[in-house]
Amino acid sequence: MLLLKSRPLAVYLSRWMIVALLGFFHGRIASAATNFFVPVADASLLEVAVSNSMGGFAGMNSGTTQEYKKTRALMRFDLTSLPASTLIESAALHLDVTHIPDEDPAEISFGLHRVLRPWGEGTNSPSSQAGKGLAAIEGDATWLHAFFPTNFWSSPGGAAGVDFSSVESSFTDISYDQSYVFPDKPELVDDVTEWVRHPQNNFGWMLLCNAEEVNFTARRFGTREDFDHQPRLELQFLVPPLLVATRTNSNQIAIRFTAWAGHTYDVEYRGSISAGAWQLLSQVTATTTNFLAVVIDSGSITQRFYRVNAY
Repeated sequence: MLLLKSRPLAVYLSRWMIVALLGFFHGRIASAATNFFVPVADASLLEVAVSNSMGGFAGMNSGTTQEYKKTRALMRFDLTSLPASTLIESAALHLDVTHIPDEDPAEISFGLHRVLRPWGEGTNSPSSQAGKGLAAIEGDATWLHAFFPTNFWSSPGGAAGVDFSSVESSFTDISYDQSYVFPDKPELVDDVTEWVRHPQNNFGWMLLCNAEEVNFTARRFGTREDFDHQPRLELQFLVPPLLVATRTNSNQIAIRFTAWAGHTYDVEYRGSISAGAWQLLSQVTATTTNFLAVVIDSGSITQRFYRVNAY
């Protein structure tokens, strides 16, 4: 059981009546809402062609080619549809490998690292020699540039601790062309939480092969342009409701909050902030869309405290 306490909010209903409104949020992890997000941008950094890009291609590369040339992938997800108060319970990234080396590939670990600066996706989509991309257009990410041709990475391919975090947020072993999951890790949840609360810091992840010194480790992964193999960020989350109480024309109390899709809410009350049993005032059942819930309480009370259980 998770208990979060918001700051007390006193709402003056008349000169004689004060209703103290205290918002509580109870969440059960097992019943958190689950949503999938696809990238709004993804791109490849290609050491084999340092001023080329392939941001519009239906694939992104990471790992080392047979010629010992490194590739790295970038992806970013838009999470601004989630309120800043959202509690991220778990996060996992689903990636599909769509192409592997001709030589029988070994099982290699790949990791996700939070990117620390903005970069450009670009629209280049090569029709041949996809692993080499096309000559970059202004604003594209390349092996040398976060934004071609003026904004360089701190070092070619990006520098750990400067351009991307040296801390691995999640990792998984990858071999053949199939689906893989980068599992839920505290660091992955921390990344998503940071992006939800501070969208201006959301520059996505870099996908790195953890054996870049070994050739034949390069893999091609599906991108947002590959509709059958798009990356999918799976989030389980809870959205604490913000309660607002006002007096109605009929001298009743209207309690309003945004009911998040997929959640049922129990609105409860008691007369003391610290004592007495919580009583059910009303239940708001789950729907498939967000909506403004309004619960009416009697106007004959002199003091009452409210909370909402979400599940």
